[in-house]
Amino acid sequence: MISSSVIRLFAGMRIVHKPTLKLIIYAKGNAVRLATKANVAIPVEAVDVPRSLVELQAAANSVASSVQAIGARFEIAIEPDTGTITVYTEDDAAARKTLGEATLRKLSFLKIVKVAERAEPTATFLGGQRVVGSRECTSGFTVYRTSNPSQRGVVTAGHCGTTSVRVNNVLFSQPASRRYSGDYDQMWFTASGHTWTNTIYTGQSTPATISIQATYDPVVGTLLCKYGRASGQTCGEITSTNAGVTNRENGTVGYYYRVRNLTPNQPMTINGDSGGPVFGSAGVAFGIVHGRGSGQFVNDMYFMPAHRFSAIGASVLTTP
Repeated sequence: MISSSVIRLFAGMRIVHKPTLKLIIYAKGNAVRLATKANVAIPVEAVDVPRSLVELQAAANSVASSVQAIGARFEIAIEPDTGTITVYTEDDAAARKTLGEATLRKLSFLKIVKVAERAEPTATFLGGQRVVGSRECTSGFTVYRTSNPSQRGVVTAGHCGTTSVRVNNVLFSQPASRRYSGDYDQMWFTASGHTWTNTIYTGQSTPATISIQATYDPVVGTLLCKYGRASGQTCGEITSTNAGVTNRENGTVGYYYRVRNLTPNQPMTINGDSGGPVFGSAGVAFGIVHGRGSGQFVNDMYFMPAHRFSAIGASVLTTP
């Protein structure tokens, strides 16, 4: 078992092959004493450094939270051998401003380096992931550009933001297309270098996910479910395919599908579920969550049918 005192001292290690093979151990304080604990068959070199790995990681996490909050694109490198942290970002001025002079003085070992571009993170996308824009929402289905099926992306509700959003911690700077007025509440985002699947979360333990095999325009009486990051899975019955709803932001009236929860006095959807997938148990995509009822209509949910994705040039992905 590694003692807490060793953890507080340890900063890192490195194997060097040239000019001779050796192991270098970096530690804050008595590096030589820590190096004696290394039971290896090659020479060990001990190097004292000003900060432990625990200290560097704590500082890096704090800096990352501040820079991420302003939407700046960045990468952070922890360098144990020098006891420093380097932030590589395209917007160094914004990073310095959000951290502030007091923090920069305190973290004298922090370097902020301006770069022309940074590596893009790769991620696997499923329907039902967290969306963070001007509001918190839920991703719907994976879609593809109808005019170019090889270009895939993620769809969510149009009222979740007007510009950039984060989905599965990946920043998308602009929607490929957005429409939020009348009958439409949708936008989708795309980027290369990611894994796009025809899979959605169900909100159940078994099955935890299902593959979307088809889209269908349901009728009154159809039983279906929705998944949202805020309330999980709820299921209900379509009571109208032509329910008029007024858009509070622009005053337009749109017509959506209305679903009533099968469980009395339980909301079908709540804030944070918008954009989430509305689906059938056989892997059928019906649409995405638009909004909810209130008062005596608390059991109701409104969703936009998937066939309206055509208005933003997208279609639901139904193959792997």
